[in-house]
Amino acid sequence: MIKKIFTTAAILLTLFSPITFAADNNAAPTATENKAVNIDTNNFVDYSSPSYKYTIKCPTKPVATDMKFETPALKGETLFFLNAQNEPLYIYRIEFDAFDGKVVPDFNTADQKTMDAYIAKLKEANLFEVATVASITKDTKGVFAITAKELERKNEQGEVELVTASNQAAVTYFRTKSGKCMSIMIVADELTEELLDAYRYSVTTFQDK
Repeated sequence: MIKKIFTTAAILLTLFSPITFAADNNAAPTATENKAVNIDTNNFVDYSSPSYKYTIKCPTKPVATDMKFETPALKGETLFFLNAQNEPLYIYRIEFDAFDGKVVPDFNTADQKTMDAYIAKLKEANLFEVATVASITKDTKGVFAITAKELERKNEQGEVELVTASNQAAVTYFRTKSGKCMSIMIVADELTEELLDAYRYSVTTFQDK
């Protein structure tokens, strides 16, 4: 079960080589390699948000809660995917205004020099095993990253020690056609290749109204 929920504000980004999210490319990246995992997208269900006016295809029917109940400043929803005992297996966090569009370059149009400068500012706090530019659709690029399962932190004596995170997250940052600054995150105890494949497909289906 999920022990702690990552918020997108806690994540900084670094960029490496490009990947493709397109539905006909089911390669799910892990820390060390890409492997193809077949998912049956015919079994996905449509979720429509009455509050935020977006739609997304999900592996199963989610239970939605508004992020403002967690933190009033947040705008978006957390989608819980439950087991037969109504316990959360994993979640999607769909956040609007997830980053400052005046500060973060437009991934669809920024030139390489601009992106390099942006990347340099982000490298100091690298929380990721995998980070990459992502082609979400043929018209949309974003940033995709997976948090590290093992993290370094300082103990009370000031010594650096390696700790294992209780869960793991993958996040995609992108702009919609209307200019909304979005993030879609998945959080699970373990990000399996099948979960990542399903998540990446879900991201490609996101539409705001």
